[in-house]
Amino acid sequence: MRKTAIVIGTGIAGLASILRLLQKGYRVKAFETNDYVGGKITSFHNKGYRWDMGPSLFTMPQYVNELFELFGENPQDHFNYTRKKVLCNYFWEDGIRLKAYDDSDRFLSEVEQVLGVSPKTLKDYLTKAKKKYDLTESIFLKRSLHQLKSFLNPETITLNGTEGKIGQLTSIERIEGNISFEINLSGICQSILEGEKDETYEESKTYITDSEFENI
Repeated sequence: MRKTAIVIGTGIAGLASILRLLQKGYRVKAFETNDYVGGKITSFHNKGYRWDMGPSLFTMPQYVNELFELFGENPQDHFNYTRKKVLCNYFWEDGIRLKAYDDSDRFLSEVEQVLGVSPKTLKDYLTKAKKKYDLTESIFLKRSLHQLKSFLNPETITLNGTEGKIGQLTSIERIEGNISFEINLSGICQSILEGEKDETYEESKTYITDSEFENI
């Protein structure tokens, strides 16, 4: 008899959990308060176009690819994305606008021109942020924090013994609050979805037809 697993919420994390459970042979029952799946990743249609309502930045695409590969599917047959030259734009109430280029040299130049922060100052900050990310990625992103063994391993012990002070450079306070979250969670590598066809999403739903969804 197949075991049954219950998943509450069908956002991207919930859908990923459903797919992984199905791949392991579970019968999955999912509960969702909205009348659609996807959580923040939703959209609306107007005059023949689809408009995304959720996050505009798509980070760590390798984990989305992995979900397709678990079912023997080529991700590119269903789901395509490309890297943006301008990752995003930052706006402040005083009218200042900053473009976050994917090219590090252009980004450093943009910050110097717009905010007057020297390339060396920002590069030093980004280098320290990357070090922090590299130290914590395998612990917080690739392991379950609900398992004791995640904390009792050489990498975690090494991290605890490493100087944790990343430092906050007062000269880049304006951008620090905006970029540090993205840097610490996903590094500098950020991508955005291409405008995929509507049928791509419909087709991908065939992977979870063995699940039951209830509206709550």
